[in-house]
Amino acid sequence: MKTFKLFFALCLCVGALSFASCGDDDPVTDGSGGGIPGGGNGGSGVGTGTGNNSSLVKNAGVLLTSFDYDGTDYLSYDDLNRLTQITKSGSVIKFDYEKGKVTRTGNGEQWDFNVSFTPAGYISSISGKSWYENSNHNYSWTLNGTVAYAYDAAGHITAITENGTGTDVENGEAYTYSGTNTTMFTWSDNNLVKVVQSSRGSDGSYGTVTYVISYGSQENKYMQMPSIFNLCDILNSETAYDFTWALVGLNGAGTAKLPTSIEIDETFVEDGEVDTDHNTYNLSYTLNQDGTIATESHTQSGYGYQYTNTARFGYTPVEATPNYPPAAAMSTDGNKSHKFFTSKMRQRMQTRRAARMAR
Repeated sequence: MKTFKLFFALCLCVGALSFASCGDDDPVTDGSGGGIPGGGNGGSGVGTGTGNNSSLVKNAGVLLTSFDYDGTDYLSYDDLNRLTQITKSGSVIKFDYEKGKVTRTGNGEQWDFNVSFTPAGYISSISGKSWYENSNHNYSWTLNGTVAYAYDAAGHITAITENGTGTDVENGEAYTYSGTNTTMFTWSDNNLVKVVQSSRGSDGSYGTVTYVISYGSQENKYMQMPSIFNLCDILNSETAYDFTWALVGLNGAGTAKLPTSIEIDETFVEDGEVDTDHNTYNLSYTLNQDGTIATESHTQSGYGYQYTNTARFGYTPVEATPNYPPAAAMSTDGNKSHKFFTSKMRQRMQTRRAARMAR
């Protein structure tokens, strides 16, 4: 069932909240400020008509064309170096900047979303419908959702607000639900140091997740967004559950340093019962000669378990970037069902992250 794991693990939110945007800069919604010291993605024009002026393009002269974690995502770009397509295991996500649309097909899941961008080229909102059907298991879901993103003057994401309503149908039995997820981001010295997510479902359940992020001295030369921010659900949306576009700058600038650890504390309340969980991620990296991230390893520790996984980044020089991914990217694989806010959130809260990271 669709369950925003507390609507939490997902995106990030805040906009709708009246809190101050936590950070060194006053919050703005368009991320149109003067950019990041050292050539970050601020004011990058990643998704605008002026083309992709991100630090990877301007300073490294490369585009991220593959990301391998639990399978390989292949990324394609247009003549302005804007991300146009993500292909993985038979699923294809496409951006149409002229029409303001994001669509997905393949593996039973489909999207039909409207998308808007800030003047700096970051995604400012996504809204529309997604749906999935698995006839072999007599299961389907439909979700209508809206996600709003806010950024500060330096291009850091400061807030995301997500609202959704959906229906699951399993063996002919339908269940309708709705919920809200919000996330607040705290930045210091151009590093993301704390994230607080809050979720509330239509069944009365609610919860919070707090992330505390630590850093060492290793420089993040091109202000790339660390993939761990997505893989541990800091930067994910149930409405449009795919994080790869954040790795190319569509969700704002990354961090000045590379994070070394993340402490995660979760609390979930349902029918008066309180459930808690704690996880730790220790992180390490290898860099290419030009300073781009080559690999990012995550070791997750929790109650009685430990997993280590490695993400691999592939780049192509801008002038040689292919328009489409290789045919091998079109292999078929099973769909990953999304989850929303339902009465199953508590159990999923404890198992979802471990299952994803253990692959």
